[in-house]
Amino acid sequence: MDTNSHFIVKNLHELGVQVKKISTIGDSVEEISNEILHFSQRFDYVFTTGGVGPTHDDKTYIGLAKAFNDTLLRSPEIAAAIEKYFTSGELSGEHTTFVDKLST
Repeated sequence: MDTNSHFIVKNLHELGVQVKKISTIGDSVEEISNEILHFSQRFDYVFTTGGVGPTHDDKTYIGLAKAFNDTLLRSPEIAAAIEKYFTSGELSGEHTTFVDKLST
C-alpha cells in the first residue's frame, strides 16, 4: 500500500521538482533492483521509501545495491551514532537489525 507518495509529491512540488512517475512494487529484491535501475536510466532523481525497518521483508537497500552492482558495507561509526541517538543502552533483536540497515 502506498502511504508516502502524496506527501512526497506535495513537498517536492513546493521545492520546484516535477514528479514524472510513481511506482509501487512488492518486497522482491529482483523487482526492486529492476525498477530502481530502470528509473535511474530515465530520470534525474529517484526516491525510494520503505525498506529500512527492522523486519525481514524490508529489502529496498539490498535491491538498491543490486541495481548498481554494489556491495553493502556497515559503518560502525554511523551505527554507534544511531544507537546513541535512540537509546542510552545497547539495542537488541529487531532494533539491531534496524541500526544495521540505517548504517549500511
